[in-house]
Amino acid sequence: MATSTTHYSLSKPADSDLADNTVFNSNFDKIDDAIYNATSKYLPGFTIAATATWTQLTADNVASLDPDYQEADPALSYPWFTDVTYTCAADDIIEPMWPANVEGIGPYIKVTANKLRIYADSNKNGTALTAFKCKKG
Repeated sequence: MATSTTHYSLSKPADSDLADNTVFNSNFDKIDDAIYNATSKYLPGFTIAATATWTQLTADNVASLDPDYQEADPALSYPWFTDVTYTCAADDIIEPMWPANVEGIGPYIKVTANKLRIYADSNKNGTALTAFKCKKG
């Protein structure tokens, strides 16, 4: 009678069992998934489109547009923002991936499950910028 391994429930056929490729294939699929999910893996970054619409925060509108940001940065060091939609998995870690020599892009916050708000200073260049990557959680 077949038994299973402790951690991944891999099937261990008994010596008297006939070889069954579906059992082997199922075991290989479980091993493949476990290795893939255990390995730190960066997924492709997502971009701030060249056509992104940037909204400017000012002393007059920050309270209505983004009151939480006003508390974090009352000087409005990064007064421009745009929202970026992304498709990382729920348990992935989102990391900034600022390219070399790109100035003007500042902090970000998670707005919803699939949207980030990116802040920029007056040097935002509006060109396509791969700004983030997802690291498998």
